[in-house]
Amino acid sequence: MADLAGVPSASGSSGFHRSLRLRDGLVLGITVAAVAMASIGGSVGALGAWGAVALWGIACVVAFAQNHLFAEMASMFPDKPGGITLYAHEAWQQHGKAFGALAAWGYWMGWSLSLSVFGLTIGGLVQAEWFPHATWSFSDGAIQVGLVQVIAAGTLILTWLLNLLGTKGVLATNYVVFAFLLIAFAAFIIGPFAAGDWHASNLHWAVSLPGHTLGGLHLAIVWLWLMGWTVASTELGATFAPEMRDPHREVPKVLRWTSLFVLVVVALIPLAAAGALGEKGIANNPVGFYAAEVTKVIGPLGGVVIALVCAALFISMSVGTADGSRALYGMARDGLTLPVLNHLNRHRMPARAMTLDLVVNMVLVFFVGNVLGVIFASNVGYFIAILFALTGFLLLRRERPDAPRPMRLGAWAIPAAVVLSLYTVVLLVVGSLSPKLAGYGGIKEQLIGVGLLVLGLIGYGLTRLQRNRTPAQVGVPTAATGAGPMPADADVR
Repeated sequence: MADLAGVPSASGSSGFHRSLRLRDGLVLGITVAAVAMASIGGSVGALGAWGAVALWGIACVVAFAQNHLFAEMASMFPDKPGGITLYAHEAWQQHGKAFGALAAWGYWMGWSLSLSVFGLTIGGLVQAEWFPHATWSFSDGAIQVGLVQVIAAGTLILTWLLNLLGTKGVLATNYVVFAFLLIAFAAFIIGPFAAGDWHASNLHWAVSLPGHTLGGLHLAIVWLWLMGWTVASTELGATFAPEMRDPHREVPKVLRWTSLFVLVVVALIPLAAAGALGEKGIANNPVGFYAAEVTKVIGPLGGVVIALVCAALFISMSVGTADGSRALYGMARDGLTLPVLNHLNRHRMPARAMTLDLVVNMVLVFFVGNVLGVIFASNVGYFIAILFALTGFLLLRRERPDAPRPMRLGAWAIPAAVVLSLYTVVLLVVGSLSPKLAGYGGIKEQLIGVGLLVLGLIGYGLTRLQRNRTPAQVGVPTAATGAGPMPADADVR
């Protein structure tokens, strides 16, 4: 493929503008570190500081290796909207298109269902910090409305509006918030050491983790499964490949550097915070401990820190909306879901897919009280997508060995893909069968996860039935290349 670095306004066969630079991709990808902020406290409480650092480190190394494989796949399909889930579909379609549909739907679950959880987390933090007495609520058994839900709904609508107007608005917000986050990360990591409040005696291994018992190994695997979504989601850089000016050069760098940045954050924050506050202090306040840490090191800035944490979660929602909607759009282009979603608005954004994301998450906020079930389902779906993408790498190497690959990894990539696939299977099986150990409930949560996956397959079946009854449409990409003309219903006003 020709170098498109000098043509920022050009549109590839994906319908998107190639307007993103390397730094834009990095800012979009690095927001994953903000997602990790919501999970670090719980891991320290369950595993001890050393255990949390060790397992976060393992999860990050795995994500770093996976991203190299995904970078090669991205170089094969630089115009493929939807990222790794559509790469998986390309690889698996000759063995059964339902496999690609399952991977694609699982990927969408992993990204889009998390939006409601982030929104509710923001609502809870805002209420606790600034409106502690606003405990009013309304419930008729089916719907739950309170300040937390209202704030969550507001954040969902705001991220939807922001994304409808194009990537520039998302990027501008991310640049501003990320500048403040860098300051916050420096305070969280360097502050305790600089102030002399850090003590190694506060760091421990959880009793059950490093022991040589099966129970300790079981706990470690479950936590690796929980951490996996956070750090593996650095692959989102591949989703924006059709919008990068020079995807062959820039996408691998985005995937590599974002993985390394997240590794630094998730390894050093628990180390610094636990050394200053103690593991019990973090366990008692797994999200708000950042405020306590900064207050101890600098002064009474708890409200500022909570605002930064909320801003971090908000930009995570914004990027999640962008990623999940592009996945839906790519699925529709490839015939994996309803064709009505194969549409871009006048800003070249998948507006219909974004609106579907908004509606689904509004329902989850107001009608589904079991947030843990949503988290569990999104994690299961995401790991299924990762598994099909990794095994898809092997299929592409075996069945399309001579296909153009501007970035081709060495001989080590094949055994690495095998090992990573087996690792993912272990985490998926053990994690999905252990919701109680993970703190995600029990059989009810498992049924929610399975039910959502089945719903995706039903949607795929209806799509296939509709396509079999109607003539081929203009704009449907070819199976061989994944490329095609502009969507027939794209709004290009």
